Amino acid sequence: MMTGRRQRQAEQIEALYSEKIETREGSRSRGRNQENESETDDATEHRSSTESETDANGSSNAESEREDEEQPAASSPGGSGRAGEPKKKRSRSSYLNTKSGLEWSLNAPDVKHSITSNTNHTPSTKGAAADASTPLEAWSCLFTNDILDIILLHTNEQIEREINDCKMANIELQSTHRKTDLLELKAFIGLLYYAGAQKVTKLNSQDKWGPHSFPLFKATMCRNRFLFLQSCLRFDDKGTRAERKKYDRFTHIREIWELFIKNCTDNYEPGQNCTIDEQLFSFRGRCIFKVYLPAKPDKYSIKIVSLNDSVTHYMINAMPCVGTVAKEPTETVPDYYVRKLSESLYGSGRNITCDNWFTSVPICDKLKKDYNLTLVGTIKKSKREIPTQFKQVPKNGSNVQFAYADGKVLVSLNPKNKKIVLLLSSLHTNGQIDAETGMPEIVVFYHKSKDATDSYDKKCHHYSVTMRTFRWILRMFFAMLDQAGVNCFILYSLNSDNAALNRHDFLVQLSMELIKPYLLQRRARPSLRRNITTLIGEFLDNKEIPEDQDIRYYIGENKLDKPKRCGLCHASSDRKTNYKCLKCDLPMCKEHTAKICVVCSINE
Repeated sequence: MMTGRRQRQAEQIEALYSEKIETREGSRSRGRNQENESETDDATEHRSSTESETDANGSSNAESEREDEEQPAASSPGGSGRAGEPKKKRSRSSYLNTKSGLEWSLNAPDVKHSITSNTNHTPSTKGAAADASTPLEAWSCLFTNDILDIILLHTNEQIEREINDCKMANIELQSTHRKTDLLELKAFIGLLYYAGAQKVTKLNSQDKWGPHSFPLFKATMCRNRFLFLQSCLRFDDKGTRAERKKYDRFTHIREIWELFIKNCTDNYEPGQNCTIDEQLFSFRGRCIFKVYLPAKPDKYSIKIVSLNDSVTHYMINAMPCVGTVAKEPTETVPDYYVRKLSESLYGSGRNITCDNWFTSVPICDKLKKDYNLTLVGTIKKSKREIPTQFKQVPKNGSNVQFAYADGKVLVSLNPKNKKIVLLLSSLHTNGQIDAETGMPEIVVFYHKSKDATDSYDKKCHHYSVTMRTFRWILRMFFAMLDQAGVNCFILYSLNSDNAALNRHDFLVQLSMELIKPYLLQRRARPSLRRNITTLIGEFLDNKEIPEDQDIRYYIGENKLDKPKRCGLCHASSDRKTNYKCLKCDLPMCKEHTAKICVVCSINE
């Protein structure tokens, strides 16, 4: 049996053990109560922050906002909070962080106007273009005699090389193997414009000079001469080309390209909004900087980057994409093109619209701060300055989100609840919705001003002078003629005193003004065939023919040295005559003589 002493010890041990178990269970219960209370507070805090964000931005951004650290509550020495004191809740700020460190605010700045720029520029002509009253005068403002003289010089050098090669190879020289002059070069360009206006550039040369073709080709020059001039066209000094080519892939045509672009810039005053985009010239020959774009209609192309007016689509500036560029160390290639192309707009307060290849936050800030230019464009989601929440489709079904930072507005548009479209603007100051379309004003403005370069490229293709060639240099020359044709039509149309012309009639008139001086020169050649002389006369007015070439002003004897058979009577009649036509020297009898006086012939 257990003694009384041992029994008391056993009872004490059992009581102590029971007390420990109760203490452990009590502490577990208190821990579970604290966890449930914390989860309730967090849920309440999440709902409160979501409601505040929705009020500020019109959309829910609760997944990405920056959290402030919770201040620890004062505790008693026993480790528990003060009795009766409510627990402090964590608050979320209205800022979004990015990988680059840029902070975007969800609260719109307090400004009265949605657009920062107060300037308003109107498209107009300037320089020599302000006085252009004919298509030729407008075209000559862009393709000046300086450019034509360079082409003429190097083309004659190539013709001389061709003649020497024929002599070395004992090949008989033809009448087409001769040097050209400025009138013939302009006539050659005029035929290109005429072929583009009539949309016959894709025809073979035999069809152009055939019996069923347009007679202007045959009246201007023979087919072999045209092809010979086309093959001999050169735009730089071939002797120094190899050295220059080491530093510039575009050196074959760089000189006249720079002059042409300078003339385009100097003769036009842009409007308030401009567009920067790519322009493609189809080409399948050998070219080291040719690009392949399978999504484009012209898959193999030579690419240039162009700055165009958003209203008139006039090409203000352009740069060919030929490989490496001399950009700054911290600058990307698209930023370089935007900065260089907009040099003529610096300090003017104008806006530039571009697509997501050109748009970035650094170039947007640089244009605004350094050059007083604004930028509107779509932007890629891969940029480091874009917050993560703006790259994802909102879970609450909202289709528009706005963020603001340093005078810029970022728009996240989700029109179909599937794909996010991002736009960046330094022109707008807040995210307002257009009342008519229900879309953000930035999106509406972008759609109105983004298509200038595409429309300009479409105009160049519509009446293009481009003929089949495997020389990329000649393809670029054709592209320059297309660009000049569109630009000079805009310059001519901006002068209100000029007669209204559609673009087809403008190009036809331009081609005739380029060709007619050469027609007069060719008509005066004594060796020209009679049918060609007659054909040329169909394209010339009586007032345009000089008196020394006009037979109506010629006072001379039309009597033959000996009688000849009349060229207009049938051979069986064998009618002889002593007179001839002073215009074509054809023997004619009295029956085929015009019975009008000299005064009537002059006034007809």
